[in-house]
This record gives sequence, structure tokens and C-alpha cells, in this order.
Amino acid sequence: MDPRSLRPHYRAFLRDDRVLLTGHSHQAWPDVARAAQLEAFDDAAAHVDHKWGKAFEAADAVRAAVASRIDCAPGEVALGASTHELVTRFLSALPLRTRPRLVTTGGEFHTIHRQLSRLAEEGIEVVWVAPDPVGTLAERLAPYRDEIDRQAGADLDEGETPLGLYLQACPPRDLLARMLRNLKEIFRSQEDWPRLLAVMERLVVLLPDDMGERRDRGLVHAELGHAGQALADLQAYLEAEPLAADHGALQARVKEIADSAGL
Repeated sequence: MDPRSLRPHYRAFLRDDRVLLTGHSHQAWPDVARAAQLEAFDDAAAHVDHKWGKAFEAADAVRAAVASRIDCAPGEVALGASTHELVTRFLSALPLRTRPRLVTTGGEFHTIHRQLSRLAEEGIEVVWVAPDPVGTLAERLAPYRDEIDRQAGADLDEGETPLGLYLQACPPRDLLARMLRNLKEIFRSQEDWPRLLAVMERLVVLLPDDMGERRDRGLVHAELGHAGQALADLQAYLEAEPLAADHGALQARVKEIADSAGL
């Protein structure tokens, strides 16, 4: 992909008097983002609680567009509201029960630092490697590779991923969680609320400490008109996660559900 082909889509952010090199929350937004935010507001105002079909349709379109640019399948593109959410999802896919060690650098974005520091409190070994000098960073990271990975990668060309990383054992609980989350995304995109609820019931049982799944089950109950169950789940999430980024929006959603049900 020629990066210059993207320039016409970033006219609002690109200026002659500055150079943007960031790649996180301060990254330039494409011009279409402004129109998209206004469209999202209009959809919410027009459809209120039934806006999710439009939202999922737009998300699928974004995935497809990104995939076409980087030559991959749309299902390989993950969308998130924040770096915090994406990092949490990434970490949830790692086999930390069997390989409880993470190696990173001290120069990562603060979202990574926050998440890994919390995991360290729970007993995960987190190794922080000093980022400077950059010229020797790879050399200083190398000793932390597992012996099996060093052996598997001995005959690989530079930049290839050791086979050992692909052949790690996955605990049954983690495997089941991944399968259920795949079904979750499928049924949510199809707005198949009854089947999605069946999946969410299993996820909540499988992952009782994951309040995000409890929240999502509550939102599905709301779609199905189950006010009591929706309020129980959402209020439990709000109490357990008082600092969550979506706390304010969910408080408003709880009030809306309660008012609609006359509770």
C-alpha cells in the first residue's frame, strides 16, 4: 500500500507547519470520522435503543475497508473504543495460566503500563526492559525468550516467528472462552438476541470474574425487554467497575431501562 494514497483522506489534520508521527490516541483522524460521529449521533437520536443494528453494520464496513487496505480477512481486524479495551482483549488471548510471564519495555504507552502493573499484582511475572539505548534493545530482550522458542527459532530467517509460539497448549477454559466469544460477535452482528443471550449465559458462568461479560449480558437482556435481569447485570457492573470508561453512559442506560419498565 502506498501511504501517499491515504493523504487525501486526512486533509483536516495534515498541515504544512507540522509533522504527525504519533500512533496512538493522538493519531490523525480521517476526514470521514467527523461525518461518522455526526451520523452516529443522528442514529442514536432516531433509533435510541435500537441503534445497535446500524452500529454493527458500520463496524463491519470499517473492518472490511481496513482489511482491503492491509490484505487480510475482515475477521482479523479488531475494533475497540480505546487502547485500554484492545490491550485487555489482547491480554485475554494469552495463555497466562501456563506461561505466567510477560516481557515488555519501559517505553510503552501508559495503557500497557497500567494493565501489566495490575497483572503483576495478581502474580504474573512482568519483566520491564529499559528502552534506551534503542540500538541494543533487541539484544537485551533476547535473553528473555524461552529456551524452547530459541531452539525453535534457531533456523529461522530474521523476522520470522518461532514455531513454538504457535504450538503452545491452550487450557480448555481458555479455548472454550475463545469459541464462545467468536459466537458472541457473530450473533451480535446479526442482532440474534436470543442466541446471543444463550452464549452470554455460558460466558458469565465460565468467566464469573469478568464483569465485562456480565455487562454485555445485561445489554442483551435489555434488547430482549428483560428489564429486571438487565438492571441486575448492569448495576453489578457499575458497582464493580466504578472507574470504567463507560460508567456514565451505562448509568444513563440503567435509568432509561428502569424508567421504561416503571421500576
